[in-house]
Amino acid sequence: MAGLVDPGPDTKWLGASPSNAVLVQPDPNSPDVAQTLRDWADNASLHDAVIATLAGRDPFHLYTNDGYTGFTLSGLPVPIAFAADWDPFADVSTAA
Repeated sequence: MAGLVDPGPDTKWLGASPSNAVLVQPDPNSPDVAQTLRDWADNASLHDAVIATLAGRDPFHLYTNDGYTGFTLSGLPVPIAFAADWDPFADVSTAA
C-alpha cells in the first residue's frame, strides 16, 4: 500500500516521468502516511502483536491519514473449525 501512496519516481506505472520529478510536494506539517505504513510493515514485533490480537478473536485496525485522505488496514478473526488440525506446510500435491 505504501508503494501506491508514495511510489518511487522510477515506478513503471508512472510512465516516462523523469526520475528527479516531484509529482506532489508533501505538506511538511502532515504525517507521512507511506512512511507510517512502511514502518509498520518492517516491524516484526507489531506483526506478532497483530497475530496475538487476531488469535484472541479481537479485530485489528491500523489507521493513518495525511490530513486529506485516510488509509486503513484492518483484519477480523475468522474462526474455522479445522484450525487445530491445519498444517500450512503439508504436501497436498498428491491429495485426491
